Amino acid sequence: MRAIAVIILGLSVGCSGDAKPHATALHLKRRGESVSPVRGSMNPRAPLTPPTLPLARRVDVVDAYHGVRVEDPYRWMETPSPELDAWLKAQDDHTRDLLGAVPGRARLRDELHEANRATDRIDVIKVVGERPRVFAMHQTSTDESPKLVTLDGWNSAERVLVDPNGRAGGGSHVTVDSAYPSPDGTYVAYVVATAGSEDGTVEIVDVRSGRILSDRIDRVQER
Repeated sequence: MRAIAVIILGLSVGCSGDAKPHATALHLKRRGESVSPVRGSMNPRAPLTPPTLPLARRVDVVDAYHGVRVEDPYRWMETPSPELDAWLKAQDDHTRDLLGAVPGRARLRDELHEANRATDRIDVIKVVGERPRVFAMHQTSTDESPKLVTLDGWNSAERVLVDPNGRAGGGSHVTVDSAYPSPDGTYVAYVVATAGSEDGTVEIVDVRSGRILSDRIDRVQER
């Protein structure tokens, strides 16, 4: 009854005299039931064309844990394969086609991109000692990724310790995801990631000399 009342109220508000109700987004929700918004034009009979999504193959895989059957029809996606690559590309193409059809999207993207590059951004990581020695991530308007920098005092000139912008890994985007200075500020351990990967590599830089040590810890995921 509540849903019917909402419909009647919407029609009474949208009508005036002999005017027909405007077709707008209509939200109906009953207990235990959810109906998606239906958006139409002035023609309520205009057909809705749902997007065609690339389908993923399902496999008959069932595991039993403590007597409970757990279906895992997409287990095959856990293993890299040409089929998985093709499915991912189809998903990417489908998404780009949908976004590319949004009116004004390109202009809005360009404006946001320019606004994001309009100013420098500095995030202080840690301050060590009384002098003090400052560690921060600094991204200028021309940097693709922030640089790890240090300052020997608040009013001193910064010195770059690690610049990921000059370390393209095989042409892929490289970032310094996080950094952890030692208590005395002598060394900084930081995590480098390539191409947006969740797996990073821990490296260590000598703050005084700027030399990156040979020590490495790979396949690191931060929590």
